[in-house]
Amino acid sequence: SKTYLAKNYIEKHRTPVNQIVFIGDTLHDMEVAHEVGVDVILVSNGHHAHNRLQINGNRVINDLKSLLELK
Repeated sequence: SKTYLAKNYIEKHRTPVNQIVFIGDTLHDMEVAHEVGVDVILVSNGHHAHNRLQINGNRVINDLKSLLELK
């Protein structure tokens, strides 16, 4: 599962969770990020529409290029 893979990545690379951002395009990706305790940015040009991804105040961008503009 994505949660299992994310947890293994964090353990393998010994990366503090406050230095990780999970980028995805579904609400499931948001759930995985929350389960492993990392921040999440959702991209709306994937599986789910922008307004659907904004549920619960998620940070949503239009495309991956927009990552370069985030602060």
